[in-house]
Amino acid sequence: MSYRVIEDRKLLEDIIGKFGNEEQISIFIEECGEALTAISHFRRGRISIELVIEELVDLFITLNQMRIIYDPTGEEFDKIYKYKIQRIRTILNVE
Repeated sequence: MSYRVIEDRKLLEDIIGKFGNEEQISIFIEECGEALTAISHFRRGRISIELVIEELVDLFITLNQMRIIYDPTGEEFDKIYKYKIQRIRTILNVE
């Protein structure tokens, strides 16, 4: 399985096509902030885990849009992902 497989890729491409790269990048930045805030609020007992997960799903969707915008073929993402996973395995002494 390729690391760059994105479920609903066509739908994500349609969103980018309709609203444009710059708008979706702005939405991604907002979703990063919302996820951070949700995690912080959860740690202080102010919101439920379900709300954290909802924000993480929003972040995941927009992150996949960023993958399409910044690396349409996924080749660079795959290369760096594999390198970083191997580095973690080396640090943990796990193969």
